[in-house]
Amino acid sequence: MKNLSLIHYGAIIILLLCSADFAMRLTPTTDTKNSLPNLGIINQLDVIFLSQESAAVIQQALDKFDIEPIVVEKKKTTKKKNEKPKISLMSAEKQRLQSGQLSVFFDGEDKYQLIATFYDSKKRFVLLKKEHLPSKKITSIKLLEGEMLAAYKLEKIDRDFIVFSEQKRTIELQLFTKKST
Repeated sequence: MKNLSLIHYGAIIILLLCSADFAMRLTPTTDTKNSLPNLGIINQLDVIFLSQESAAVIQQALDKFDIEPIVVEKKKTTKKKNEKPKISLMSAEKQRLQSGQLSVFFDGEDKYQLIATFYDSKKRFVLLKKEHLPSKKITSIKLLEGEMLAAYKLEKIDRDFIVFSEQKRTIELQLFTKKST
């Protein structure tokens, strides 16, 4: 108990000394009043007011640090409500002319690409990636040898390519295409 009351008295004395020191530091003395530059000091109130010239000098110094925000203007694109995105589809005539070795194959609004070939002793099949161009929807198709894809018959499945036929025309869809140098 004695130690606790001693601690309380000590804390109160320290607080009083600190507040007295703080009050003395805030009270301006005549030395500090005389050492201030002549900025329009009113001595009766101990308040400092800046003159117009001093305020202008300080404002100019502070203006150097003002940064104007960068405004990026976005270009507005006018788009009609019912306007559909433009899709460059292969014309029906060009689709009929497709033949030989290809990496992609077009039929109507669909684009086909060979993903993988599988074959064992019992049956052979392929996986094709089908992309519906207007909707950008992508699906996978599994075809067995001899099955039809639209008007095209899957004639042959090899390790690196497959062969479609339509009437007298044949299309060889390559799994990997060679880069020309």
